[in-house]
Amino acid sequence: MHRHGHYTRHPVTRFAIYKVPVYRWYCPRCKKTVSLLPDFLVPYGRFINIVREKAVRLVVGGKTKSQVVLRVSSPAVSVISTAYGKATSIAIF
Repeated sequence: MHRHGHYTRHPVTRFAIYKVPVYRWYCPRCKKTVSLLPDFLVPYGRFINIVREKAVRLVVGGKTKSQVVLRVSSPAVSVISTAYGKATSIAIF
């Protein structure tokens, strides 16, 4: 396989939005291109896995949506509170 460029993902934590390169690989044998995500990201996901896991633990532990938003979001990264606070399901997944 040969490195075949990259694109940038912007995963979110409680305190920052990061810029992470995701490298693409080309297989000359099968003529396909694949991307290899870091282990802390999921396809099409915006939040790193630690944030997702914490939210699940809070929901399973009986916390309300508002309490979950306060625990996994912050003023620096408010993307959760606008999407999750008004949703009927968990928006960070």
